[in-house]
Amino acid sequence: MKKYSRYFSKHRFIVIIFSFIVSLLLLYFSLYRSVFQFSFASDLGAWVMGIFSPVTLDYQNITNQQIEALQRENQELTKLLELKNTTSNFEPIPSKVLYRDLDYWFQTFTIDKGEKDGVEKDMAVVDEYGLVGKVIETSAYSSVVRLVTASHEHNKIAVSVYVGENIYNGILEGYDIEEETLLVTSIRSTSDIQIGSIVLTNGLGEVFPSGIYVGEVTAIINDDLGVSKILKVKPKSSFEDIRYVMVLGRKNYD
Repeated sequence: MKKYSRYFSKHRFIVIIFSFIVSLLLLYFSLYRSVFQFSFASDLGAWVMGIFSPVTLDYQNITNQQIEALQRENQELTKLLELKNTTSNFEPIPSKVLYRDLDYWFQTFTIDKGEKDGVEKDMAVVDEYGLVGKVIETSAYSSVVRLVTASHEHNKIAVSVYVGENIYNGILEGYDIEEETLLVTSIRSTSDIQIGSIVLTNGLGEVFPSGIYVGEVTAIINDDLGVSKILKVKPKSSFEDIRYVMVLGRKNYD
């Protein structure tokens, strides 16, 4: 022990200097480790937030889209209910579009009401803006509707064009996809139909009730022989996106 005491007494200054250097090193590494840990934690937090932030934004966007969709559905249903109150001569059957084939988008769609709900073949189908089509097939709980835009040999509807006090009858039979207009034929050339004239169903075909809104005349074309006119009629309904409709059922007065 005396030997070690003499050694430390002799080299006390060196020991103090060495201890001081070691203390500084320990302090430095301690601070460095703290900064490193803080930096690492911050970077990790930023990385995690970077991952979940887009998800949060997407969730917010989806939520907004869902809200807008619900608001739109509510407006459509409200308009259908208002229409229901004006169809006193019929038994209105509110329906939702269940299925629509991409290859036959402007031809047919399937609704969620069928024979159990009172739906029958040849019943007229409307939306909140006007004529949509008619029922061509029924089952117990669903039905197939052929749209007025369908290219089918039997897809002809008797309509009337109103020009002031004058009424001109024609046939609705065609659809221009590019211009999104219905085509009305068999209008005599001497008629004084103008742009903006209103077209309604007239009930002469005994399938569609009279007075259903079809559209507004946007163009008048004379045929090659000059015997009749073809009218381009712009509907209010968007046949690209139909989700809710109403079948005009026949009332039972028994």
